[in-house]
Amino acid sequence: MEYTKPKTLLTPAHANAKIDKDKSTINAILHLAPFTLASDSDKKVNTCPMANRDNSHLMELESKTKNIAVVFNLKKGAKLPDTCFGFPVLDGDLSDNRFFDKKNHIVGLRSKGITAEDLTNECWKFCLNLSGRGKFDIVQNSRINKTRWLRDDPDTFLERLGNEIDKLYGKAKRQGKICAIRLNGTSDLDWRYLWPKFYEEYANIKNESFFNYEYTKVPKRNLTDKQIAKGYKQHLTYSLQYVRNLDGTKVA
Repeated sequence: MEYTKPKTLLTPAHANAKIDKDKSTINAILHLAPFTLASDSDKKVNTCPMANRDNSHLMELESKTKNIAVVFNLKKGAKLPDTCFGFPVLDGDLSDNRFFDKKNHIVGLRSKGITAEDLTNECWKFCLNLSGRGKFDIVQNSRINKTRWLRDDPDTFLERLGNEIDKLYGKAKRQGKICAIRLNGTSDLDWRYLWPKFYEEYANIKNESFFNYEYTKVPKRNLTDKQIAKGYKQHLTYSLQYVRNLDGTKVA
């Protein structure tokens, strides 16, 4: 199926209210089409391998190395619980900069108007892909085109992505700010293997003012000893499947 390559890949902070809140950082997010939405009759693609699978049974293991993100059945602005699963809850809606979060916390998020029939479903049924500007067809088409470009011609896609990150990182350095990149805005790919150059040139301990951060539903996505030895760095928040009641139980 034919598609048009978008002129830009990253969504800048000014186009996303949540990442634009913290003026001490220069952020950008890559939004791809989630789950299998970019598949066509000839070629399949799945950017979210855990989108229709439960990951709750591994929460205790993941909490040893990551904060846990929980989507509560709450409207925008409603009070989050003080604790959940034995951990204090921080308000994840105040900022997207998860790398500033205190450790051993629940990152509380609000479902914000998810329709009742979707509350008990896997995340692909109520994905943030459709929030904000994502409700517009032009945005959805752009995300599908990006995903098919990455699938069909990863070399030119990653070259373009690298050029955009270069410009953002240079801007952050000039302004004395942190550069923060989230490659999985609406996907859950393992970029360590898809694009090692990102960790070798950007998300590396040699770059103190550069952060990459992700929410992931995929368990055991920790850096290997070899990757740590190469200086790779990442900040992951383990995203618990399903919308939850205030006590952490799944909405029935």
